[in-house]
Amino acid sequence: MEGQSWFEALLARSDGVDEDVRARALGTASLVAGVRGDYSCVLVWTEEALAHYRAVGAEEGIAWNLTQLATGALLFGRPEEAAPLLEEAEALHRKLGNDGGLRRVLHVQGQQAVDVGDLERGRRLMRESAELHSGSATSSARRARSTRSATSSW
Repeated sequence: MEGQSWFEALLARSDGVDEDVRARALGTASLVAGVRGDYSCVLVWTEEALAHYRAVGAEEGIAWNLTQLATGALLFGRPEEAAPLLEEAEALHRKLGNDGGLRRVLHVQGQQAVDVGDLERGRRLMRESAELHSGSATSSARRARSTRSATSSW
C-alpha cells in the first residue's frame, strides 16, 4: 500500500509535467497496481496513460497500453471489448517492427479468440506468438555466441 500511496501523491502533483513523462509514470503505477491485483486501478491509470500517449503520438506507448486495456477487458469477462483494442495494438506493433509487443498482442488475441469460442483462431494466434518467441530466442542465442567468440579473441 505504501507504493500505491506514493504513486497517488506523485500523480496528484504532476500537473504541468510533460505528457510523455506523465504517461510513463501512469504506466509504471499501473504495472505496480497489477502486481498487487488492483485491476480497477490498473484500468483507470492505463486509460489515462493511453490518453497522454495519444496526445504526444507515442505509438509504442499507445500499443502497449491498448494491449493492457484489452487484457483488463478479458479479466473482467468482456472479450468483445478487447478485440478492437488488440487490432489497433497489433497494427502499431507491426508498423514499429516491435517483435516483443507483437508476441504479447498475438498471445492476448489468442486468449480473446478462445474466450469468444473461436478455438481455431486462438490456436493459430498462440502458435504465431510462440513462433515469434522461438525465433527471438534463437536470434538472441546467436548474438550471444557471436559476442562470446568476438570477445574471446581479445
